[in-house]
Amino acid sequence: MPNRPDVPDLTPLDAQFAMIIAMTVRNAMEDFHVQNLTDAQMAELNPIIRNAIATALHARTNILHHRAARDFLGFQERLIPNYWEAPELLDDYLESWEWAAQHPQHEDRCAHCQRVILDIGAAGKPRWIHLSADGGTNVGCRAASFEPARGWDESLDRKWKARPVARGRSV
Repeated sequence: MPNRPDVPDLTPLDAQFAMIIAMTVRNAMEDFHVQNLTDAQMAELNPIIRNAIATALHARTNILHHRAARDFLGFQERLIPNYWEAPELLDDYLESWEWAAQHPQHEDRCAHCQRVILDIGAAGKPRWIHLSADGGTNVGCRAASFEPARGWDESLDRKWKARPVARGRSV
């Protein structure tokens, strides 16, 4: 169903993160799936999970400028039962932190600015973004350098975009 004219589009970044989060949920449910759900039931459940996550991310993205987003998230928050346990990080995620701490050289860095970059592309088509100084993400090197207290790194060319260092070459 197309978006209504008054509803902002789902951003590509929120859509991509919805897919990633939904895959995380799906992988965490694997044992439950095998023991309790058929593949057909899981196929029916997967888009429900993806769409709910996309909706929550859309509302989070639009919370500052749209009352409907604030109302939606406020309502969802009020529905959380007091008996729910606080969320915890998944074991395989925590294990990846241990591995990364022991193998820091495996982090992708931008060939221009040396900031950490991520490939958020799909189907073998790379799409690189920086991890920004302010905790967000940006494609451009200069934009990724922004810090509220310091501004931008003026030494970075505005035309530079996230690009990985070629494998086997040093910077």
